[in-house]
Amino acid sequence: MGYLNSIYTADVPSRAVNVYRYLRDRTNDQKQCYPSMDRIASDLHISVSTVNRAINDLVRAGFIEKKNQFRTYDKKTYGKKSNLYTVHSFD
Repeated sequence: MGYLNSIYTADVPSRAVNVYRYLRDRTNDQKQCYPSMDRIASDLHISVSTVNRAINDLVRAGFIEKKNQFRTYDKKTYGKKSNLYTVHSFD
């Protein structure tokens, strides 16, 4: 439970705790992951709007960083990809 102590004692809603744990479990060696909002919602059995609120809670509290990603081809942007999340750990 060590790495979760800081999120459990933080002033964030339970939805944010669940999404943080989900993202943390899916990070690579650089502490990054990029699941879609739909995937997170489906896996956690919550709505996409709840995921969005939880992500915003976590960004505000400093637990994650969110970077928008876009599809590009020949230096033109063609649409949005899944966000890139960097998950901070407070061991």
